Amino acid sequence: MNIIDKLSLRIAEYSVKHNPNSYSLEVTSFSFKIFFNMVLTILFTLLVSLFTGELRTAVIVIISIMLLRVVSGGVHLASGLGCSILTAVIFLVLTHVHVQAVPSVFIVLQGLSVIFLYLYAPKNIKRFFRLQPHNFRHLKWVAIAMVLLSSFLYSYTIALTFFFQALSITPVFEKLFAFFERRENS
Repeated sequence: MNIIDKLSLRIAEYSVKHNPNSYSLEVTSFSFKIFFNMVLTILFTLLVSLFTGELRTAVIVIISIMLLRVVSGGVHLASGLGCSILTAVIFLVLTHVHVQAVPSVFIVLQGLSVIFLYLYAPKNIKRFFRLQPHNFRHLKWVAIAMVLLSSFLYSYTIALTFFFQALSITPVFEKLFAFFERRENS
């Protein structure tokens, strides 16, 4: 049990003990784990980006990927720590990769994002939304609308970030995650 797990469990025990209307200890502890992993990942990304002079870009990447991921979903690693490390690496790579400002590259990134979102969104999202199954298709259209509306900003950072998020819901990426899960568990 790592330090985040221990801290989450202690806070959850306190919360459950002092709040008779709270969720179960397991649910509360899991919620705190997710929260702490997310906060630490974002803080780490922002700190590294501050030192490299890319703080503004990091903020754009973090906000962009989180907004699109809420409606498009994605694959998840079983380990919270593994997920945090991978997310921090993704945030930092997207922050520090600079795409040459060529209109055709921008159009290709946006076009592929729309295609991937149309084919695969939303992915693994049912447990996070309390929607009727027939309403999930609306999330797909919200995700596509976000990509299309972002075209007006003509931001390569946002285009690359949206492309990566759209790519992350494809079957190829899902198999890649499954491969890493097997390696981590062996």
